[in-house]
Amino acid sequence: MKEQFFIDIEVTDSLSATLQNLVDTKRTETGSHNVFIQNVIPLGDTCFTVILEVVQEIY
Repeated sequence: MKEQFFIDIEVTDSLSATLQNLVDTKRTETGSHNVFIQNVIPLGDTCFTVILEVVQEIY
């Protein structure tokens, strides 16, 4: 099953560190390592909308 999450973020330091933290947090929440950044949409100088894709396989 695939799910998409749209998350608005404001970056205060490094974009890559913020995205990694976001992925790690979502992996912990869902219990799945299949969490991917599908797209990052800039909204201004430090604001972005991140589209995450989470794949959870049911066995």
